[in-house]
Amino acid sequence: TRDLLKKMTKSKLGVVPWVLARLREEDTDQFLDLKEATGHENVGISFFISVDSERLKLERWSFDDINNRLSQFLKKTASSQIKHVSLNLEGVSRTKPEHIQRILDLLSDFEFYSLVLCDSLGICLPGDVRQLVSAFKSHRPVNERLVWHGHNDFGLATANSLVAWQSGVDVVSGTFTGIGERAGN
Repeated sequence: TRDLLKKMTKSKLGVVPWVLARLREEDTDQFLDLKEATGHENVGISFFISVDSERLKLERWSFDDINNRLSQFLKKTASSQIKHVSLNLEGVSRTKPEHIQRILDLLSDFEFYSLVLCDSLGICLPGDVRQLVSAFKSHRPVNERLVWHGHNDFGLATANSLVAWQSGVDVVSGTFTGIGERAGN
């Protein structure tokens, strides 16, 4: 990975390489080490965090723990002056409204390259998509990309993607052929 990043830096292709990571300190530290070792300033990190109420129960995680880890991550990436940070909120469609509000409150002091709303199980109805997008859109800076990433478990991915677009997301993430996890994106 380091060699590839070094080649990208020397080639001056204008490519921004992205690293996918979990919301764990060791992932953030490895990313920062990689960034420093390669000298590549223009590199992005995309963090995935599950905020799904059911997943929290299953994993025996508390929302407070997730919120605290998210806060630590945000402070660390901000102090490291990482230009490209994407935060992927997995399972946002099954997140309690009070948890969404707490996430919005926490995120209010930080800016991201993109904030991704993931309907990880494909269970959102179009009206729910409109509410989620509206809640996040109204609390985020205009220069930040809001992304919708839906799944097609119940055949609603296309409808939800269109509603997300109409509701103001900047990017819809999906596939043209329906290939993806389980029922596709």
